[in-house]
Amino acid sequence: VIIPPGYPNTSVIFFSIRNSTIKSDTNVIHGKVSGGKTVTVNVENSTLEGSKVVYNNITGGESNFFVNINGGELKGGYKNHARQVITISGNIKMPYNYLSDKIKYNEGTKVTLNAWEDKQNIIVPEGVTLSIPESVNLKYDTDSKYHMIVNGMVEGNVNANVYDEYTKSYFGSIKKAMVAAKKESYIKVLKDYTEPDGLSFVAQTGSGNKHTENDIVSFIVDLNGHKVTSSTTSVDKNISLKLEDNSEAGNGTIVGTVTNNGNVELAGGSYTSLPTGSGILTISGGTYPKALLATQKLPEGKKLVENEDGTVSVISILADYTKLDEALAKAAELDLTKYTDETVAVLADAIKAADAVDRKLPIADQAKVDALTKALNDAIAGLKEVENSGENPNTLDTVPAYLAVGAVALSGLVALGYSIKKKFEN
Repeated sequence: VIIPPGYPNTSVIFFSIRNSTIKSDTNVIHGKVSGGKTVTVNVENSTLEGSKVVYNNITGGESNFFVNINGGELKGGYKNHARQVITISGNIKMPYNYLSDKIKYNEGTKVTLNAWEDKQNIIVPEGVTLSIPESVNLKYDTDSKYHMIVNGMVEGNVNANVYDEYTKSYFGSIKKAMVAAKKESYIKVLKDYTEPDGLSFVAQTGSGNKHTENDIVSFIVDLNGHKVTSSTTSVDKNISLKLEDNSEAGNGTIVGTVTNNGNVELAGGSYTSLPTGSGILTISGGTYPKALLATQKLPEGKKLVENEDGTVSVISILADYTKLDEALAKAAELDLTKYTDETVAVLADAIKAADAVDRKLPIADQAKVDALTKALNDAIAGLKEVENSGENPNTLDTVPAYLAVGAVALSGLVALGYSIKKKFEN
């Protein structure tokens, strides 16, 4: 499909390709646009295959070339131009090279990847879903030069070693994620792997001037139950590094020597040795050989517990819930039928809030528990009894209504009392 210059003799030209399959040894759509013309090609539910799906020769400062592709499948690349706009929408199959900031996507587009090579950074735009079929191994390993940025959604497996939640990107290694980081980075390890050249947590002062020499750069690494093997790991003087493990097992680790000249916090994971160096070391979590922590001072609110295998773990001292449980027990003994609906509702809200509180809050959050206790005791103290009007409601007309209201209220209050009682027993 070649759009020749000078034809037709109008300034705005439209072409349409619908429900077609077009294959070419060279270019499928070749736009030769000149003379200030604006050419638009609309493609719907078609398969276009060639060395270049979209190619252009745009001359003249006012010439423009628009290609709108809705659905179908693309096989091949494209040539970019400042006055060419490719817009993609609908459900479409296409290769990796279209997932870039050079292409415009409409909201709700779903892209199914039909080919992938590690030759460029992939960008999944906001509002776009990328589907990765099992036949496509989208892999980022330690030797990968590129990464994938996900501002939209991904369905399927991304075979990467780490994911940075701050940049929303998949990388082949922690080292590659550090290079792309700014002043903060939250890196989650996705599988066991080896850093072939070791790890150096340093500021990127020479790469695009991301940092200055005085910047404090913060890295958080969630080991996520995995093992990162690095012969040497170093932490520079202006680096803050926190190692944690939010997996259920909590046994992630970095294997190899660690030299700390910055600020390192071990907040989770499993370790057989501690970092050396002139930097600051804080141990706020994790599991260690008992002898390793014999002389280590723990932060306030932390304590050691011994495990069955002889190791010790650093855990948080939990908040005291005794007075909150006493208030819940007191509420469970009340006959709520004697009190007004308004004051019982206030009590119900206080019980609901107390029931929802995290029962593993650290001692540092004792004030949250105390506030819930106070709210519950205030609600109990604020209960007002129903005033007796002195009238006899037991007439033939009113008895059914009173019975109905009483049955509903009593069933709800009995259930509430049972819930409180079971909570206290638990």
